[in-house]
Amino acid sequence: MLRRIILFPLLIFTLLSCIFAACSGKKEELLSLSDPKKLPQIATYGITTLISDSGIVRYRINTDEWLMYPNDGQPYWYFPKGAYVEQLDSTAKAQLYVKCDTAYFYEIKQLWWLIGNVHIEMLDGQKKYDLDDLFWDQRKGKIYSDKSARTEQNGIVMYGVGFDMEQSMKKGVIRRIKGTFPLDETPSDTLRMKPASNTLHSTPRDTLKK
Repeated sequence: MLRRIILFPLLIFTLLSCIFAACSGKKEELLSLSDPKKLPQIATYGITTLISDSGIVRYRINTDEWLMYPNDGQPYWYFPKGAYVEQLDSTAKAQLYVKCDTAYFYEIKQLWWLIGNVHIEMLDGQKKYDLDDLFWDQRKGKIYSDKSARTEQNGIVMYGVGFDMEQSMKKGVIRRIKGTFPLDETPSDTLRMKPASNTLHSTPRDTLKK
């Protein structure tokens, strides 16, 4: 009987310890989620907005989700569901469009990073570009990628690695061409673009360190 009396308090103590440990773990998780550095300051859904340059509206952005993070002096925008961007002429008519699976915009560096199935197309149908990812440095006026790229122009398809484009987006060049084919003879494998990671805390390794 004495043994049962001794074991019962030990059992209660063990159970209480386990419950306390479990609660402590949940508390730490909640505290980490409440960290303002990990939460967006602003979250907007289903939005269309215009971006101007020198007082002239140049771009129209459509996105299903737009999150803005403070990120310790390196604020950035995050588009987890991708973005659709139109370049407009002086009459606000769309000239081309760019779309992607995921996008980031680093405010201080004025740097866009488009990730996964990046597609650029002139609305006259003459030129199309497909890339794994794309950087657009607005401050330096550079558009570029170091990954796989594919172009389609005048019935000819070229694919390779590395890509550079004018800020006007009127002309793009593949750096290292791997192959050139007439459009109707293009191997199906060259049309497959592998989606890149869209992890929230991913950052361009080299570009953001400058």
